[in-house]
Amino acid sequence: MKNRTKLSGIAVVAVVTAAMVLALTGCQNPEDSESKGTPVKFEYLFADGSSMTYTTTTLELIFDRKIIDLSAADITLTAGSTGARKGELTPSKYNDKYYLAVSGITSGGSVTVNVSKSGYDITGGPKTVTVYYYTPPPLGIVVTFTDVKANIESHKGMEGTTKLTLTFDQDITGLSAEDITLSWPSGVHALTDIGTVEKRTLTKTGTGVYELAVNVVKEGLIGVSVSKSGYTINDEKNVFVSLHVQSGNIGNIAVTFTSLTANNSTVVGTTRLTLTSFTRDIDGLSDKDVFLQAGSTQALAGYLYRTGTGVYDLDIYHVIVSGNVTVDVLKSGYTISGGPKTVYIYKN
Repeated sequence: MKNRTKLSGIAVVAVVTAAMVLALTGCQNPEDSESKGTPVKFEYLFADGSSMTYTTTTLELIFDRKIIDLSAADITLTAGSTGARKGELTPSKYNDKYYLAVSGITSGGSVTVNVSKSGYDITGGPKTVTVYYYTPPPLGIVVTFTDVKANIESHKGMEGTTKLTLTFDQDITGLSAEDITLSWPSGVHALTDIGTVEKRTLTKTGTGVYELAVNVVKEGLIGVSVSKSGYTINDEKNVFVSLHVQSGNIGNIAVTFTSLTANNSTVVGTTRLTLTSFTRDIDGLSDKDVFLQAGSTQALAGYLYRTGTGVYDLDIYHVIVSGNVTVDVLKSGYTISGGPKTVYIYKN
């Protein structure tokens, strides 16, 4: 009897101990814990695009750790009314970030993303983000801005540039001076003299031809662009404008500008113009005294240097297309005749 009683007591203690262990562990099955897999948190979801710029093409998913072999098949995309469809999933160089391609968006709105991967316990989802649909503005009537010229009259002893002539391939209904922007020229280097011009009135003088009266505050190169509601106006042009010069600044030393040539090459284009056969040297002549009308070529003038008696080379660059350019020369103290002159140059 004593032994039986002792055994019974041991059994009771074992049962009580087992019950306490179960209570403390929450009656968990170790296999259940392992089956949930590696814990991962789905932290952030972002979308690119904007209703003002471009339609969403990519969703960015960020986790707190890498998910091995995660693919688009592991992702559920709920598009709502947006029409979005998921594409390929691409991991970034950062282990915790992935990019999901999306397409087919027909309207902006919310989409929801959830992620499930065998071997991982992914929390934090599903997540919702706004995707965007961009509607470009109406194209309007397409107009080509073909040329701009400045009237350089100072070499005749008159005022400098007083008007710009803008040429388009067709009329622009209702075009006004307010639709024309005179600004920093495009494609210029730091040594280029930049002009400053005040706009005045605009006058239509022919089919697609307009004259803009201007007041030149500072001599130099300016950029000209045009924008008009209902039109798509291509291109921007650069043009050199000259400051007003009084007739008294034109001297009595007579010089003739007789020839203009270009070092044309079908391989490297044109990089230099040669102003030749001046009847004599012009003291102090520099690139600031040479006026280049680039036309559609958009060529820009660089340095001017003397290579012989009455012979000067002018560096040019930024020749966008082959075409004609016109050159004239003005120098205080000299009356220079024979200009302006035109030469054909090649794209470089």
